[in-house]
Amino acid sequence: GFVSAIDARFRVAPVTAVIVLLSPVGHQASPIDFTIDRIIEISIGSIVALAVSLVILPARAHSALTETTAAFLRQLGDFLVLVLASFTSEPDKAAVLKLQIATRRAITKLDGIAEEARRERASHLSDDPDPDPVVRTSTRVRNDIIMLARAGMAPLPAPADAKLAAPLGEVANAGRAFLAALGTSFAERTPPPSLEAFDAALRAYHAEIATLRRDGAFRPLKGDVVGRVFALGFALDQRRQNASDLADRASEFARVPAVDG
Repeated sequence: GFVSAIDARFRVAPVTAVIVLLSPVGHQASPIDFTIDRIIEISIGSIVALAVSLVILPARAHSALTETTAAFLRQLGDFLVLVLASFTSEPDKAAVLKLQIATRRAITKLDGIAEEARRERASHLSDDPDPDPVVRTSTRVRNDIIMLARAGMAPLPAPADAKLAAPLGEVANAGRAFLAALGTSFAERTPPPSLEAFDAALRAYHAEIATLRRDGAFRPLKGDVVGRVFALGFALDQRRQNASDLADRASEFARVPAVDG
């Protein structure tokens, strides 16, 4: 059932419950009688478990997949804002580390639910799309933010910090809003949001970078600092592509109505 999609240990619960209920208490039986009783108990328990799985509590791993993806994307939005802020102000390293750990655990949980969802598809209990692309693309989006964190976590020197604060803030806010809206699309099985606002913010950021280069603002900076600036731009472009791919995955789920549990 749904709980087994969250924790596989619950799969044997119906069988165990029936065996416990049918087991005689304080009854001394011969080895043959005991063996026959145990075979009957396990058989009945298995039948009950099958009935529970197919009739009473049908599998809902795909619903758990979309809901967990939604929560994960909201975490990623907060993660993105913190990481991008570290390029122009002192980073909150404790908060960044906390979200890094939380999103890693979320990916692990998502992968476990996807495994159960694959079983649903194999058993023809669900006709939802393949869960693997959702997990892979979600992981790539997280990795993009990890790449940003490696380039950041220390403010850029002047004048880059002051010049880039506003455009990077817009990119961060637009990125978080998109991820939150995309999470809602997964949870509610609706079409994904547009990337238009994020694209506009990203264009404004690249325009500011071009202005700084034209004005020679990067010439006094050390090579590693300039490398951080261009790594930032590359990672943002990569993140945009992976966010678009994840929106495509949301579109696939939007074409399949959610099953009420």
